[in-house]
Amino acid sequence: MYNKIFISHSTKNAWILDGFLELIRDANAAVSIFCSSEAVIPPGGNYKEEIYSKLADADMFIAVVSDEYWKSRYSIFELGAAYQRYCFDHKTVSIQPVLVPPLDKGMALANTPLVEVQLTDLVDPKSVALLLKQIAGPGNESLVDSLNIKIAEYCADIRSSVLKMTSLTKDVSFGVYYDEPANNPIPKERIIRCQQIEEGRFLAEFFLSRLEYTPSFASLAIEYWDEVDFTEYLKFDKDAAFCFAVDNPDGVLSYINVEFKFGESHKVYQCIRKELKPGVNELSIPLEPMNHKPLKEINQVCFVIIPDDLAQKDGEFIVDNIEVKFEAKNILENYE
Repeated sequence: MYNKIFISHSTKNAWILDGFLELIRDANAAVSIFCSSEAVIPPGGNYKEEIYSKLADADMFIAVVSDEYWKSRYSIFELGAAYQRYCFDHKTVSIQPVLVPPLDKGMALANTPLVEVQLTDLVDPKSVALLLKQIAGPGNESLVDSLNIKIAEYCADIRSSVLKMTSLTKDVSFGVYYDEPANNPIPKERIIRCQQIEEGRFLAEFFLSRLEYTPSFASLAIEYWDEVDFTEYLKFDKDAAFCFAVDNPDGVLSYINVEFKFGESHKVYQCIRKELKPGVNELSIPLEPMNHKPLKEINQVCFVIIPDDLAQKDGEFIVDNIEVKFEAKNILENYE
């Protein structure tokens, strides 16, 4: 059983703590918990000395590892101090990293001395239960078993919150394409070009009149470095929808086609055709009708225009506000 726990985390991840601390105290009512972000250093006090003092007294160090954690010099200092004690004080402190998604589990501790340490995944009830059983101590496993529903609810709530905060347009690559002949004498950027005006807002311009032939399509493609599992949203809300806005400033476009692609060859899984009016169009595509295996593996979303749907061959459109809208209606109904 552990009696004194030091929790190191970025202040930006404080939102996960209330439920987490409650579970720890449910598992071990006698435990004393120190959170670095809540430390009150008296005027003239030395932060490092205060942290070293608390670490010297702790028998478990929990690092809430996230993207924000690695950007915090205080968090890195605390983890380094804990590891120093682990190495030079006869391993009298247990170091327990817990993972906050969307940080990749395989990369969370890469290039650190803790790379082989087992992570607790805060969206995996079984993983959280194992940590709580360590905190509860031998003979108290049944106490943690009685918390199974509460643990699952906490993990589902964390996952729901992470999904709501996850941007579908951050750190993506993007480009514009058309069915260009192999020996096209006209540079592609003179026919179609794209720029990101601001994060998540993409301007596509097309000049098809410069071609001697009519292409069959032109598209703005948003490509993800990793696959996006859109079925995660449906676990919380069967009415979840992929939403976006198309600004059709001159009314040149009468329709836009949205293609969801998967696999190494970017195979089209679904193509949804949406009618457009002049000006800004707020559009949505329900995810439930697409709820099959490829929806777990989407790596590209394309906004495609067809020349037959154009009032003129030259123009522009803006795609903005790309997100999935959902509610955590039945937070445990389909969550595992």
